[in-house]
Amino acid sequence: MVKSISLVVLVGFLLVIGYTLSHGVSEEQQQKLEMIQQLKDSFQEIEDSILSSIFDLASHGKGQEEDEQDSIVEMTDDNSGRDQILPQQITRCIAPVSATVYTQTEAPTSTRLAQNTRISLSVRRENGNGSSFFKVANQNQWIRGADLKPCPSTGTPSTGTPVTMPTNIKFVASPNKSSRQGQRIQFIILHNTQGSLTSTLSWFQQTRSQVSAHYVVGREGELIQMVSDTDNAWHAGDSTVNRQSIGIEIVSGYSGVNGMTSVQEQAVIRLVKGLMRKYSVSVGNVRPHRSVVATACPGSIWSTDAIFNSWKSRNL
Repeated sequence: MVKSISLVVLVGFLLVIGYTLSHGVSEEQQQKLEMIQQLKDSFQEIEDSILSSIFDLASHGKGQEEDEQDSIVEMTDDNSGRDQILPQQITRCIAPVSATVYTQTEAPTSTRLAQNTRISLSVRRENGNGSSFFKVANQNQWIRGADLKPCPSTGTPSTGTPVTMPTNIKFVASPNKSSRQGQRIQFIILHNTQGSLTSTLSWFQQTRSQVSAHYVVGREGELIQMVSDTDNAWHAGDSTVNRQSIGIEIVSGYSGVNGMTSVQEQAVIRLVKGLMRKYSVSVGNVRPHRSVVATACPGSIWSTDAIFNSWKSRNL
């Protein structure tokens, strides 16, 4: 449009010049010629300004997109697709009733994750067919992007019911405790007892044992607290970790008794999620005892870290 207007003005200007050359130029005509020239210059400035603005806008949009892309991901290529390595983990939840877990090569496995399972993700992959996959953090597992959704607000499951501490906790005091020395609770350490509920409570109540835990979870879902959250229980084998953590002993690993009962597992999940919410502990800071010291604990429940992490992804 601007170019069309400029062309009209230019043609008019040339016609005036032709007329004046054949008839002479009066003072009045000279003034008109100067006005036409000024109009032409003005239209040219407007045209240049519009074209420059359009060019700047296009260039800025492209540069901004590239800058944002660089700030979001580090791009790497491999044989299976184009991966976007996230600078920090993101959390998503399973959208359908259940979702298939895939391998690195995007082959489906027999593992399925339940709806609303909270997962930490570290890599995004965009394939040529337009589909996307996300890698589960610290695991060689991939989930389809179509099977993921934003999670509910922290501490609130999909039902909308606030996550709170269980109310059926019985207190049985252990003398084996000390001060946290001002340390903030950052970790939840899970153990297996290697003894029955009765023997565990008895042992933790003896001063000579020099061990304790904040909570013990029985095979029937019993929840026993032995040391106040504000105090330091002696459970991890590391004084610094003790002062920064909550220790939970799960009754398992004795006389052929391994794993967790269904009611016991649900009690553990409720307790851990309640503590996570209460003290703002991340899923990554819910850890097995063996992550602190050289021990198999809690091997009678989670024999490997991969199994432990998978359980966390499904339940926390």
